[in-house]
Amino acid sequence: MNIYNYNKIVIFGASGAGKSYMSRRIAEFTRYPVYHLDAVFFNCGWVRVSEDDFIARQREMMSGRTWIIEGNYKKTMELRFAAADLVIFLDVNRFTRIWAAARRQGRKRPDLPDLEKRSVFSREFLNLVIMQWSHGNVTRDKVTELRGKYPDKAFLHIKGRRGIKKLLKEWETRGKND
Repeated sequence: MNIYNYNKIVIFGASGAGKSYMSRRIAEFTRYPVYHLDAVFFNCGWVRVSEDDFIARQREMMSGRTWIIEGNYKKTMELRFAAADLVIFLDVNRFTRIWAAARRQGRKRPDLPDLEKRSVFSREFLNLVIMQWSHGNVTRDKVTELRGKYPDKAFLHIKGRRGIKKLLKEWETRGKND
C-alpha cells in the first residue's frame, strides 16, 4: 500500500496506541495537515466544546483536499470514517498503551499546545488508566462495525508498536525513492 495514493486519512486507536506519533510521521513525508481531535474537542483548561461545535470543527477540517485526523470520539467516528480515503486502526495492547500514557503525563505535548499538562499522580490520570483497561475493546468494536458498514474503504489494521514503526519506515523509504 502506498500512502501517497491517499489524501484523507483517519487514524483510530485507544489512547496511548500511537495515533499522534503516527499522524505526525505521516505528515512529515506527505506534508498533509494534521488534526488532533483532543485539541478540537477541548479548549484551554480541558474544557469541552459543545457537540455541535465539535461536529462543525470536524466538517471544516474535512473540507480540505488533504488531511490526517487522529482520534476516536465514538459519537462522530462515522463522520470521519465515511469521509476518509484511508482508515488506519492501531491495535496496541493495553499494557503498552497504559505505559505510554504514564510516560507522557506531566509533559507538554506538541499536538496539544494549548492544553495544560497533567500529572501522573492526578485523579485524571487514574481515570485514564481505568478507562484504558477496556477502551481498546470499545474502539475495536466501533471500528469493526464501521468497517462492515463501509467495506470498500481502504483499511489498515496495524497490530503493535513494531507494526507501526515497520510501516512508517516502508512509507518513508518509498517516498524518498519515488
